[in-house]
Amino acid sequence: MLLNSMNLGIKNFKSLLHENYMKVTKIEDHRKNKLMKNLDSEIKKNIDSKNYDEVIRLLDNETNMSPYHCTVKATCIQLSENTKYTLEDVERLLLKAIEIDGKYLQPYIELGYFYHSVLENEDKAEYFFSIAKKILRDYLVEILIGDFQVRNETGTEKNIIDLLNAFKDSVFDDKDFSHIVKLAKAFS
Repeated sequence: MLLNSMNLGIKNFKSLLHENYMKVTKIEDHRKNKLMKNLDSEIKKNIDSKNYDEVIRLLDNETNMSPYHCTVKATCIQLSENTKYTLEDVERLLLKAIEIDGKYLQPYIELGYFYHSVLENEDKAEYFFSIAKKILRDYLVEILIGDFQVRNETGTEKNIIDLLNAFKDSVFDDKDFSHIVKLAKAFS
C-alpha cells in the first residue's frame, strides 16, 4: 500500500512538473516570438532602406537563426558593398537554411541563382531550381486538394476540372503568362 501511494505521488509530481514545464515553455516561446517579430521588423526596415550591412550586423548577433534569417543574411552579404563575408559564407548559409528546413522554398531559389549568376555552375543551378519546382508543386497540390475539399463541402464547386482551370487562371493571368513565354523565347 505504501509503495502504491509513493508511485501515485511520483506520478502526480511528474504530472505537476510537466505542467509547470509547459507553462514556462509557453512563456519562453511567447518571449522568443516577440523578440523575433522585433528582429524581423528591424530586418524589413533595413532591407527597405537598402541598409544591408545593418541586417548582417543584426543577424551576426543571432545564435540560433531560422531558415529565413539564414537566407536573408546570405542575400544581404551578396548585396553589401563592404562585408567581411565571402561567397563560401553565402553558400554555407543557404545550405544551412535547407538543413534546418528542407521544405523552405527560398534558399533553393537563391542557390539556383547563386550558382547560375555568381559561380556560373549551371548543373548545380538546375539541380536547386528543380528541387524548388518540386517543393512548389507539392505546395500547389496541397492547396488544390484543400480548396477542392472546401468547395465540395460548401457546394460552391462540383466539377474538379472547372476548379483546376480556375486555379490555373488564378495563378497566372494572361499578362504574367505572356511575360513568361517571352522570357522563355528570349533564352531559347
